[in-house]
Amino acid sequence: MKKFIDEIYLTVQSGSGGSGAVSFERSKYKPIGRPNGGDGARGGHVILKVDTNLSELSYLKKTNLIRAKNGGNGADSHKRGKDGEDVFLDVPPGVLIKDYRTKELIAELIFPGQEYIIVHGGWGGKGNAHFKSSTNRSPRRRDEGKKGEERKIIIELKLLADIGFVGFPNAGKSTLLKSLTDAKPDINDYPFTTLTPNLGVFYDENHHPYTIADIPGIIEEAHKGKGLGLRFLKHIERTRILAFIIDVSDPEYKKKEAILNSELSSYSDQMMTKQFILIGNKIDLVDDPDHIDKNYIRVSALKNENLEDLKKAFIKALK
Repeated sequence: MKKFIDEIYLTVQSGSGGSGAVSFERSKYKPIGRPNGGDGARGGHVILKVDTNLSELSYLKKTNLIRAKNGGNGADSHKRGKDGEDVFLDVPPGVLIKDYRTKELIAELIFPGQEYIIVHGGWGGKGNAHFKSSTNRSPRRRDEGKKGEERKIIIELKLLADIGFVGFPNAGKSTLLKSLTDAKPDINDYPFTTLTPNLGVFYDENHHPYTIADIPGIIEEAHKGKGLGLRFLKHIERTRILAFIIDVSDPEYKKKEAILNSELSSYSDQMMTKQFILIGNKIDLVDDPDHIDKNYIRVSALKNENLEDLKKAFIKALK
C-alpha cells in the first residue's frame, strides 16, 4: 500500500533578476552615441496551485528543492531581457503552508485553482539608458538584478471533506465507505485495517458530488497519542459534518459513543461545534434492531440495509 503522506518539508527558491546593460548607439561618424542599454528581466516566481485531483503529498517525497529560472540580462538597443519562467507546484486542497523555522502560518490553500506566490522572483536591474542626464550624457551605470528569495517551508495537509467518518476500529467504517461510494479501502477483520484516511464520493439525485473521509480508528486516549488517532484527528477538523459509526452489536455501544465524544472534545473544543450524525452499524447482527437508540440511523453496511436513507440524511444535513 502506498504510504499516506500529509506533511512535507521543502526549500523553494525564486529566480534572480537579470542585470541591466551598458550600451551606446554607434555609427560611422559617431563612435559613441546615446546610451541604449536595456533592462534586465524579472526572475521566475515559485507558485503553489491547488489541484483537486491530488489528495496527499507522496509525490513530493523525493523533492528537496523547487527552483525557478533567473531573468535574462538586458542588451543593446533598449532590449529587455526575458522573464524567468515561473514554476507552478501543484498541491491538494486543504494544505497549510508554514515557515519551517518559526512555524508561522504563511497561507492556507483550499479552493480549486487557487494560487499563491510563495517566493517572488527578483526584479531586473535598469540599463544605462535610464541614467542619462544633462550633466551625464554617456552614463556607464547600470543596476544588477535583485537576488531571488529562498525559503524553507512546511506543507501540511488537512483533508477537506463534506462528511468525516469517525469510530472505533472494526466499527465498519471502511465497509460503509465502500458501500456508499466508489472508494476501494482495504477491509480485514483486525484492528487498524485503515492505516491512512480514505476518500470516497457519492452523488445526489442531481449528480452533485459529496466527499466522505474515513479517518483511521480512534481509541480511548487517542488525543494523548494512543493508537493511530492522534496523527489523523487533524483531518477531521476540516469536515463539514461528523458521522459517528457505532457498532450496535456491541452491548456497550453507548459507552463507545461517549468515549468518541470525549476524545474529540479533548483534542479540540471546536470539534464539538460541528454537526453530528449517529450511525448504528451492523444491525444485521442485532436480534431486535428496534431496541437500538432512536437517535441512531440504523444500517448494515455489509448487507446494504438502509443506505439510501442514510444518503438522504447526509444530503439533508449538508444542505
